[in-house]
Amino acid sequence: MDVERMVRPATEAELDAIVGHMEQHFFFRDRYDRQCAGRGTLLTAWAGSELLGVVYVSFEPADEPELRRRLPGVRVLTHLEVRPDLRNRGVGSLLLHGAEDVLRSRGCPRIALGVHADNTAVTRLYLRHGYRPWPHEYLKTVREEYRVNGTMIQVPDECMVYFKNLD
Repeated sequence: MDVERMVRPATEAELDAIVGHMEQHFFFRDRYDRQCAGRGTLLTAWAGSELLGVVYVSFEPADEPELRRRLPGVRVLTHLEVRPDLRNRGVGSLLLHGAEDVLRSRGCPRIALGVHADNTAVTRLYLRHGYRPWPHEYLKTVREEYRVNGTMIQVPDECMVYFKNLD
């Protein structure tokens, strides 16, 4: 019998499981704390008690002024991650649909995400689900990196942007 898959916000008790599969302890701890403060939600995909993947959905305006100016009202997805042994099995799609549903329920008009140019597999996923490439240059942004002691540094980065209107 197949176990039903579901998407739901992470709980504190699940952080160890998330970090055990996805690593990045300080990142996911920070995103869980943001969820508790009402600034976003750390969505998780499960099959029974087995973690399949995770994505962070921000409820805050985008950090990048250019993104806010060109896509008014946009909210950003980050760290859509699926366990490596479960890729290409619909988990990414499940998480995307869950994130879109969360933002629609909050009245958000559009969703965006950044992708590195060499990540063609995830680009195909987004295109299949109606995301369109942003018709501008690469977006200059920063990548958060956490040191062993938990301090975060911001490293200059750039990415391709994909977006989707939710209304």
